[in-house]
Amino acid sequence: MKLSVFAVLLADRSLDDACKYLKDSGVQAIEIGAGGFPGKAHCNPAELLKDDKKIEEFRNTIEKHGLEIAALSTHGNAVHPDPAVAKVFHDDYVNTVLLAEKLGVTLQELENWQCCGGAFSMGKDEIASKLASVRALNAAKEQGQDLVTLCSACHNVLKQANDAMANDAEFSDHANNYMQLDQPYRGETKVIHYLELLRDVVGFENVKKAVVNPLKGRKIAAYYGCLLLRPGKVMQMDNPENPRIMEDFIRAIGAEPVLWANRNECCGGYAVMEDKKIAQKKSTAVMENAADMQADTLVTACPLCLYNLTKNASGEHRLPVVYFTELLAEALGVKD
Repeated sequence: MKLSVFAVLLADRSLDDACKYLKDSGVQAIEIGAGGFPGKAHCNPAELLKDDKKIEEFRNTIEKHGLEIAALSTHGNAVHPDPAVAKVFHDDYVNTVLLAEKLGVTLQELENWQCCGGAFSMGKDEIASKLASVRALNAAKEQGQDLVTLCSACHNVLKQANDAMANDAEFSDHANNYMQLDQPYRGETKVIHYLELLRDVVGFENVKKAVVNPLKGRKIAAYYGCLLLRPGKVMQMDNPENPRIMEDFIRAIGAEPVLWANRNECCGGYAVMEDKKIAQKKSTAVMENAADMQADTLVTACPLCLYNLTKNASGEHRLPVVYFTELLAEALGVKD
């Protein structure tokens, strides 16, 4: 078995520095962002494809640290309703495949591959983009299990799709007609976020008892963003205007939660693909508000929020942004 790391987490470092860090950490392989949502900090296929010498330099940088390329990662929506956005994702994918071939990697698409859905379309007649979520929900139903998510965006899409299957007969009938399941799916699966699992199944008191490295002295701002709690009647995780689940989580791991105004505001979300200035403006406002309230760290449960706050927030105050599971691992003594 070989250990690989998704290098997008090290996007603030050069490829050489990232590879050295991973090798020194005992990693044997690297997954490199090559377009779409993962970005191109370490690998821009379109540029590399123009010059074989640059491809060789790219390969040598990785190999000199004894690493292998586990994957070139490009995630995006090539069927986005905006043709300009769709073209960006499509071109990133094609260039990544061409670069992989230049690097000696043979690619084969998985049968019946599918996206998680990415975003929940509000159009009632938009069925196709929601079927991936319905398949996941039905798979959990067939196994007799709840469906747990770590990602706010996935959680939002799954919850909204599940609600539509349970309460919108027309949509449910159309989706079931498309899927031709042995038994129709009608929203039977319970969808819960990992934070809800910690609160409602494990219990924050039990989380607190399990902590071996309490994060004492840390002042952490919980960033909910716009997807985790809304629409409130569907998500039903917490009070969408005055939530406390993440603050209670922060207390359970021994840190002090910071209360601040912008914790429920949007970071810019997918707008970054069309107008980066929107994401920069909104992410900067979030970052500055947390810093003004004396937070030393921002914690989020959304990968896209993590990306925007890390890459697009500007200004004098730049706080470290971490995923909530990183804090949990640190407090439980299993971070390494």
